[in-house]
Amino acid sequence: MFQENRFEMIDGDSVADQAEEWADTFFFNLMNIINVFFAQISIEETIIRLKSIDFAALALDQLENEPEEIKTIALARVSELAETEISFIEAYAEQSE
Repeated sequence: MFQENRFEMIDGDSVADQAEEWADTFFFNLMNIINVFFAQISIEETIIRLKSIDFAALALDQLENEPEEIKTIALARVSELAETEISFIEAYAEQSE
């Protein structure tokens, strides 16, 4: 079966830029879905649950047929975004105490 690569040099955008843009979109779309559920629980419980989500594995599922270079870039970005999101929520929780 023919598998089209979704990351190609388009309009001068590098494959790395596209992989990072994909990771940003993937992460924030996922967070929009997750936030609906987390709005119903405490901040402390939200932090615990967020830390238990393997964001990299979820992204990797979506990138199954992509080259390793794309996977590496996107997974690094998704992990960075997840760590940043968790640290923001932890800082908010500390301020709320």
